[in-house]
Amino acid sequence: MKASPIGLIEAAYTGVPSETSWLKSLREAGAGYDLGRGLVTWTVDLEREPSVRTITAEGAAESLVDPIRSFVSGLTPSVARGIFAPTEFVGNASWRIRRVAGEGLRRAFPMPLWVLIGGDGLTSAVALAFQGQPDDFTPDLAFPPQDRRALGLVAAHFGAALRLRTSLPPATEQAETEAVLDPEGRVLDAKGAGKTKRARASLAEAVIRAERARGGLRQTDAGGATDLWQALVSGRWSIVETVERDGKRLLLARANPLGSPEVTSLTRAENDIVWLAAFGHTYKFIAYELGITVSTVVRRLQSAMLKLGVATRHDLLRKLGR
Repeated sequence: MKASPIGLIEAAYTGVPSETSWLKSLREAGAGYDLGRGLVTWTVDLEREPSVRTITAEGAAESLVDPIRSFVSGLTPSVARGIFAPTEFVGNASWRIRRVAGEGLRRAFPMPLWVLIGGDGLTSAVALAFQGQPDDFTPDLAFPPQDRRALGLVAAHFGAALRLRTSLPPATEQAETEAVLDPEGRVLDAKGAGKTKRARASLAEAVIRAERARGGLRQTDAGGATDLWQALVSGRWSIVETVERDGKRLLLARANPLGSPEVTSLTRAENDIVWLAAFGHTYKFIAYELGITVSTVVRRLQSAMLKLGVATRHDLLRKLGR
């Protein structure tokens, strides 16, 4: 199977009912990136005692299921949140563990895994891991830079898709749809925040961009296609596909806010920027996660830092206790 970041994004928004089926679809969509020893996908609960909620694997990676469960259950909540904070690139699991928790804990996780992580860094995470050989573990041998970057963008969609699955049960799906569009970007119906002129224009543009990414561009320029399909629209909506009984494709704008912890002196939009910046994400990546411009990210972060009385990102992290 050919490696396809767009295929992974499509799999992330697959509306399968069970988490096991969802994780299996992610694993199958990522098969083109297999380093020869199989893939493993899992979700983690981070709120209280860290634990693996669901896990699937295939090939040689099946031998990792029990060690991963054991490793996660042995973590403290604070260390687990650091290890399973959302990634901007696919990365070496051992390096991240060592950076977050030190050499001792890294030795408890000797498996050579490249891992992609999405989530909110607070309550839950989803991980897609590629098992390799020890001599694969210089970045350019395992994944060339363009693949590492494209997969990092995919991680932003994993986080958005996980929020949709955990916060919006099927019974409320219709209630949370704020706009319905056709594949040409025409708004067929809208309500609530989706009714404004600005929202309709933003949603239409996002649908057109995502459709370009789904089309021929995914074959000729996978990285460019992934750039087009941002994880959110205006920091509020995810675009998901549905197919009517008559075969007509529709695109639904589902309310899917980030849900960042509240800093009372900041606006909701500023809270989101500050929370993502606290993970060390770049301006460009934050813009992709929220579906806004880089200049908007810079402006909101500067406004938040002014309100909080800090001058640098380092001071901001100290202020937030990170």
